[in-house]
Amino acid sequence: MTGDMASPRLVVEGLTVATAGSGAAIIEDVSVQVAAGEVLGVVGESGSGKTTLGLAMVGHARRGLEIAAGSVRLDGTDLFSLPPDQLRRRRGAAMAYIPQDPSTALNPALRVGGMLKEVLTAHGRSGAEADARVQELLAEVGLGSQPEILSVYPHQLSGGHRHGVRLPAGSHRAR
Repeated sequence: MTGDMASPRLVVEGLTVATAGSGAAIIEDVSVQVAAGEVLGVVGESGSGKTTLGLAMVGHARRGLEIAAGSVRLDGTDLFSLPPDQLRRRRGAAMAYIPQDPSTALNPALRVGGMLKEVLTAHGRSGAEADARVQELLAEVGLGSQPEILSVYPHQLSGGHRHGVRLPAGSHRAR
């Protein structure tokens, strides 16, 4: 971060993710600061912990792992101190994790329309509002003329369609 930037919006300090039970560190003592308008890129070999780090930064650990130490503050709020419902509201509204591989973002056992609607209802939209927003999102990513996409499973989509469906899942514009 350059010295002339405003105070950071995201501050990660001493973040450690470990295996549940044994406590063996998977990611150890990561600290970063990201200012408004700044982009953080995480690079590394396959299996080096990039996904684990990204998920931990939004307050989530995969099954068998735990956030063992550290803090993540977004706009001054310690995310790890938030009750689960407040943390869930922050996800998709103020922050999001977007995986590189769209196939990992979609649950293969659920229909695409149900997944999109679930994200929106989890963030407070009513059923009718969520349905309308799903239609808007499909139009925004160029899939509005293909409503049948809502009734298919992820494996039935092309790679390009999976990218289009993945991007708006947090209800952010895909641009």
